[in-house]
Amino acid sequence: MAIDIWECALGFMDAQILLTAEELGIFTLLEERPQTAEALARATGLPQDSATRLLTALCALGLVVKGTDGCFCNGPEASQMLVPGKPGYIGTMFHHLREDLYPLWGFFKETLVEGTAQWQRAFRGQPPPTEEMYSDPERLQAFMDGMHAISYGPALEFARAAPELSNVRTIVDVGGASGAFVIALAQVFPGLRGVVVDLPQVRPITEAYAARASLDGRITFHAADFFHDPLPQDADAYALGYILHDWSTEQGSRLLARVAEAAPSGALLIVAEYLLADDRSGPLFVARSDLNMMVAARGRERTAREYMDWIARFGFRTERVQPTHADKQFIIARKT
Repeated sequence: MAIDIWECALGFMDAQILLTAEELGIFTLLEERPQTAEALARATGLPQDSATRLLTALCALGLVVKGTDGCFCNGPEASQMLVPGKPGYIGTMFHHLREDLYPLWGFFKETLVEGTAQWQRAFRGQPPPTEEMYSDPERLQAFMDGMHAISYGPALEFARAAPELSNVRTIVDVGGASGAFVIALAQVFPGLRGVVVDLPQVRPITEAYAARASLDGRITFHAADFFHDPLPQDADAYALGYILHDWSTEQGSRLLARVAEAAPSGALLIVAEYLLADDRSGPLFVARSDLNMMVAARGRERTAREYMDWIARFGFRTERVQPTHADKQFIIARKT
């Protein structure tokens, strides 16, 4: 596969163009109506020359389209994913990228040398912003909204391709956040009820999403620290959606042991993760995420075989792996 070395080296510039344009509200303004560079300059407070040059870059990235009349409008992807209020809007995650991850990646070499996250250096000894987020309802809501936007679609696709769920009456989503996964499942399977296990601060967010989906009677919230508090017992299925990759093998094993203790024989375990190729040659998105786990967290990305062997140690036999269009994959296993 050919690669443009310069494009790879200059990727950080593309990130800043996108993140800053979203922060300035460019995509929201263009969704309202096509606009000239002059009009956007007035609306954003930018000098017209700055606005013109920014719009040129956004056109080159394929995010914005310039019409023959000189007006700019959003491209289809920008319209779908970068406009607040749209179901696919991911801009609520951009604060986390700008303010949390960007400073951490400035110490990437130190991460490789030391093998540890760089919170202490990046934030000069202050607690990681991700910990403080749980005491800030507005930041927590924004983060959960972003996670919901990128999780719900693959979950719905999975549900429509998973006949195993037709016999599930209750599923417990451990670390289920906004409830995106169980909401999608409940919409496809009318007899299914979901229990979201997460920290108490997340409860109002989950309950609001369930109510908007008219599922507040079938989606319930169980407040718990999944490393220390009891998990709901004897459900038909348990889910770990993008949770295990956050943790070291030791910490993840503690969590799997708790799930195995709660799950009865025959219960399903659904592990949702981005998976590395068996030969660990990619894909790029997952390989990059694997390094991000080093820089910003405690965990790592793994291959399907590594997950299958790992959960087998806790009595779960893998039955199949279900891919989705967004490269998220779902490992379906059963308690033996």
